[in-house]
Amino acid sequence: MAAPPESDLPPSGLDGNSLLRAFVEFGHFLRDRGYSTVQTQPGDLVRAAAVVGLSAPTDFRNSARAIFAGSPSQFVGFDEAFEEFWLGRRTVEPGMPLGGITPHPAREYVDDDMLLLDTGARGGSVKEVDIDPSDDGTVRVAAYSPVESLRHMDFGYATSEELTQIRRLIAALRWDIAKKRARRLRPASRPGLLDMRRIVRSTLRQGGEPARLFWRRPKIKPRPMVLLCDISGSMELYSRILITFAHALQRGLRDVESFVFGTRLTRVTWVLRDNQVDEALRRVSKSVVDWSSGTRIGQSLHQFNRTWARRKLSRGAVVLIASDGWDRGDVGLLADEMRYLQRSAFRLIWLNPLLGQPEYQPLTLGMQAALPYVDDFLPVHNLASLEQLGSLLAGLSGGRPSRVSGAAIPFPAA
Repeated sequence: MAAPPESDLPPSGLDGNSLLRAFVEFGHFLRDRGYSTVQTQPGDLVRAAAVVGLSAPTDFRNSARAIFAGSPSQFVGFDEAFEEFWLGRRTVEPGMPLGGITPHPAREYVDDDMLLLDTGARGGSVKEVDIDPSDDGTVRVAAYSPVESLRHMDFGYATSEELTQIRRLIAALRWDIAKKRARRLRPASRPGLLDMRRIVRSTLRQGGEPARLFWRRPKIKPRPMVLLCDISGSMELYSRILITFAHALQRGLRDVESFVFGTRLTRVTWVLRDNQVDEALRRVSKSVVDWSSGTRIGQSLHQFNRTWARRKLSRGAVVLIASDGWDRGDVGLLADEMRYLQRSAFRLIWLNPLLGQPEYQPLTLGMQAALPYVDDFLPVHNLASLEQLGSLLAGLSGGRPSRVSGAAIPFPAA
């Protein structure tokens, strides 16, 4: 196919933020046509465009094909999809598979012959049923366990139907967090601290003779939790699932504060108190003005530390930051605010959806600035990673972790 004219290629007239947003929208466009896209691909295309330039459409198109077309079957029809998005040429009918390929049940478009490949390639769990060897030589039957398959499915790969099921499973999760000794005391039946007020009152009733001793001990309460969720454009594939996760946390735990940030910080605790998660999501998207915008993590943390930290972190709170670490702000400010936040929090946990990818390395400047002040660096890309987080939260005990200079050790991806 002939390369499109140089003057017709829109990206050459876009600034950095608009260009990244256009590449993210291009990934969504391909996803709607059956391509398996992941969150890192738009960023890869930005770096490729910086090398090959936008003035040579053929090189730009070949770079996009190499990044987004992950298998030979996906090469078919890619050029038509490229021109349809960038040049507005409707060469295929909307909603139809590209290049005469057949939609696979797992939402990958593959050739008819490829349907015979192992259906467990996407990580689904297989349940084996033993059959009597005397029956036609058949010894076992393999079948999917849908819930187990969804446990290990990356949120960024899931279809809309699968995301609906995943959201239901997240809502059904039961959360627990380690307890702490509160400052307030409560009556106790066992010897401990003397409850002098009750002893004096009892003595007065008995005419001045102390007839009974009373005791008290500290209350045991769950630790408070603060969730800071990135809703910028680079997190678009994961933002709604993470808001669902925040909604489940607030329903399952007693003391949870939720914030979202892109270019600014917004408190959404009161919005997520709605019992219906769909209504909560609608209200969050309506109340937040910087959804899918740029990212200024340092500025957002600065706003939290100056406005909310003293009120929300004074009782030994656990802080969760859910972000991919892409930051267009001042990385020096990010490092300073992370240092302050770590000193104020009982535990500082960073949840990165990209950490679930085997090839991921925390190479962005924002992630490198933040990691020395992170206590735990965990993935948050599937249900299994949320279960891993739940185990960590339930097991927090003792004092604060030993904090030394250096990046946190990533947990293995679930």
